[in-house]
Amino acid sequence: MLKTDVMKNSVKKTYYALCHGKIEKDGTVRAPIGLRENSKMVRCVKSEGTDAVTHYKVISSNNEISFIELLLETGKTHQIRCHMAFLGHPLLGDDLYGGSLDKISRQTLHCGKISFRHPVTGKQITITAQIPDDMMKIIFNYKKKDRH
Repeated sequence: MLKTDVMKNSVKKTYYALCHGKIEKDGTVRAPIGLRENSKMVRCVKSEGTDAVTHYKVISSNNEISFIELLLETGKTHQIRCHMAFLGHPLLGDDLYGGSLDKISRQTLHCGKISFRHPVTGKQITITAQIPDDMMKIIFNYKKKDRH
């Protein structure tokens, strides 16, 4: 068995996102994803799609925006974007999946942590990346609003 075979599916990523609306509690989306009819890029939840599983945890939430952490069991193209839109909570700045560009001009999705075993040493490696300033500004502004 090649080392790459051992490595397959052993990379764990933790994502962070800002979504429209109030997400009340943590959850899991188990919904198959496939290409939207007449599109070569946009995905949607459809029964004949391929299985996709997204776990999400609410970090903070108000009536307008939810800040969430996401873990994927599967890694389908646009999975997070598609699943959150399916729940009625598209990502801020993700106009392809129903998100508004009012507060930011890009999708508010960030991979904040990646972990994997080094293929030679076997040592667990974890790399983190801070949430970008433009996302932090939105989070800070909404937390500030909640205090008033």
